[in-house]
Amino acid sequence: MSVMNHDKFFDTELEKWPMAADNFVRISNSLADGQRLTLSGNGSSWRIDKMVVNHRRASVTAKTDPSSISSRPCFLCRDNRPTQQSAISFLDRYEILVNPYPLARRHFTIASIRHEEQCIDPGFNRIIDMAQLACEMSGMCIFYNGARCGASAPDHFHFQAVSTETIPNILSAKLLCKEIIHSNSASLYKSDEKATPFPFFIIESTDNSALVSAFRRLWNALKSINPDLPEPDVNIAMTHDAESNTIRTLVIPRGKHRPACYYSEHDKLLVSPATVEMLGTIICPRREDFDRLTLSSAYSILKEVGISDTQFNLVISLLTGE
Repeated sequence: MSVMNHDKFFDTELEKWPMAADNFVRISNSLADGQRLTLSGNGSSWRIDKMVVNHRRASVTAKTDPSSISSRPCFLCRDNRPTQQSAISFLDRYEILVNPYPLARRHFTIASIRHEEQCIDPGFNRIIDMAQLACEMSGMCIFYNGARCGASAPDHFHFQAVSTETIPNILSAKLLCKEIIHSNSASLYKSDEKATPFPFFIIESTDNSALVSAFRRLWNALKSINPDLPEPDVNIAMTHDAESNTIRTLVIPRGKHRPACYYSEHDKLLVSPATVEMLGTIICPRREDFDRLTLSSAYSILKEVGISDTQFNLVISLLTGE
């Protein structure tokens, strides 16, 4: 079955997999059931929602240290998947899977056919693959959680794809601020610090070669400020606009994996930000987290785990030579 038929594939999977189907129903009914609430007011430049998703607790609390990873079977490897789970081949390098523990009305995991670490390759072929996936699944958001930025399987390379209602800010026209790099087919911008709770970068491109060129310059600048890391700690999200044939890529540099409140003994909030949280929907695995999370605490969490203003400005200086 072709990637272009992912909606048909999704329906077929849910017909034979009651547990996954029930989880998707809960997500679809979350607003009506009082399990989803918008925290930001009307007219806010950055929308923040919170949502109770009990079935995401294992992902939110996943232990990703080497010892914990080595002691459990990889749930993305073919031999360890549920028997009900089928796949669509993509580029002969990936398999597209319906995620049975969703956080959106449509949620897929795109797993490498090989067991290899969650890391962007030096030639940036992963970015080209991601862009092609965004085009073939146009209207959805394709995202990458770095190994220390929300990936619950940092030992097995994967993307994810979700319907855009769960990442309400990615399409906002208010994100763009100063253009840093420009070519005929790609432009790199910084986010508007007055409109967002944390700083990040946006690439808008109409050509994959130009996308990779802009991404490479940004990646190298990010690597230079933390040269000891295997790769820059980032979340990456892409969407494709079919009408303009434009790919929007958000690169969100991270300063921390998890906020202090995650580890607190007295005021614990089980919030572990990944791409979806950074882009507008805070997943709460417990009702108590949902009830206690306020707009102010959500902003504080996102600001805490994002890159610092000092490091962000250093990256800009490296990009512009100023």
